[in-house]
Amino acid sequence: MSLRPKASYHLFLDEGIEAIDQFSFNPQHPELFMDPIGIGDDNSFTISEGQTELLRTVAHHPAELAAMGREELSIQVYQELAKALVSGLYDVYGTVGPNQIRAIALLHPESFMAFRSVTMIMAIFEQSLLALFWTEKYNISFQQSEIGTELFDTHREKGHLIRIHHVLHEGDNASRMNLERHWQTGESRANGLTQERVIDRIALDVEARFGQAPYCWSANRFFMNHPPILLGNRMPVKCAGLNGFQNFDIVISLASVNPPPWVKNMVLEQISISEEELYELWKLSHTYQIIGRCSLRLRDANRPIDVVVISRNCADNIHRLFEGSQIVGQLTDLPCYSAMQRRRGPARNRGIHYTGADNTAWTRYRKANEGTAMTKEEWYAQIRNPADERLDV
Repeated sequence: MSLRPKASYHLFLDEGIEAIDQFSFNPQHPELFMDPIGIGDDNSFTISEGQTELLRTVAHHPAELAAMGREELSIQVYQELAKALVSGLYDVYGTVGPNQIRAIALLHPESFMAFRSVTMIMAIFEQSLLALFWTEKYNISFQQSEIGTELFDTHREKGHLIRIHHVLHEGDNASRMNLERHWQTGESRANGLTQERVIDRIALDVEARFGQAPYCWSANRFFMNHPPILLGNRMPVKCAGLNGFQNFDIVISLASVNPPPWVKNMVLEQISISEEELYELWKLSHTYQIIGRCSLRLRDANRPIDVVVISRNCADNIHRLFEGSQIVGQLTDLPCYSAMQRRRGPARNRGIHYTGADNTAWTRYRKANEGTAMTKEEWYAQIRNPADERLDV
């Protein structure tokens, strides 16, 4: 069969594609791994002259590296980085430090430009990182597909069936720090074995409210659910494409997933968006995938659907997506931990050595969020420099 040019084809991409890949590893001699890779002034990674075949071998035929005397390159993460470089599909940016190589790969649109048309079949595409990156970085514009008007619009057709609950006080953000606080005192360290943490108290309330009916739920690994509190069906945090939960009319999303701080910083160097916007997009994409596994997937089902999310902000985002949905309110009686921290005052900031850049970013955040209940310590822990929650899924 003869190959026709791309311009002869219409391309359809179902379920969307990842906007970012990330790579991080700690080699003893980073220079050996960076020898085939050049670094630009903008921290871009490119293939060094004459090194394409070596990186192709790393990416696709690592077993041949020993015969080339380069077996030290046969590290899985480095293979994935090599694939991103030789594919021609990504712009790769990174940093090199002592015993450390980190990089992110941003999918670029050039490989798709030659097709006659490209149609992305993807829910909440306008709020995806891919749409944001391509609009901001490559000046790509998008238009509604005519085919889209013929598809079943879950947001419109199912919206009136959805009741949205949130578990934290409306003054608190979804973060691991808030979920691991002591549920009464607000202290940052609590014992999960004695069910002192906020996440454990949430689980008790969820089970009490929904335990008489089948439900599915998702949470980060730090919630061990031992001894068992939530008796419903646990689902993985990364659950895109799974259909095994589509008969549940109750779905509990207790997972808080943030980008690692180094990924956040690299993205913000390339894209002019705020930290807050990046975090909200990142969290929403995971929450949306979790709740999208339930009976929302059944076109002919008309039963009420209860959705439980962590924060009021997340509840508002889901409510805006589903026409006619209802925000029921806070499911628990948990207090506002942000207010607790504010009352304790600046003494709790001791031990954090804020840089000049931190102070400048805090000032910008306060101006953009007048009236926020966040203290500087909370802002630093939840937004500026959060724990690497993405790995705990």
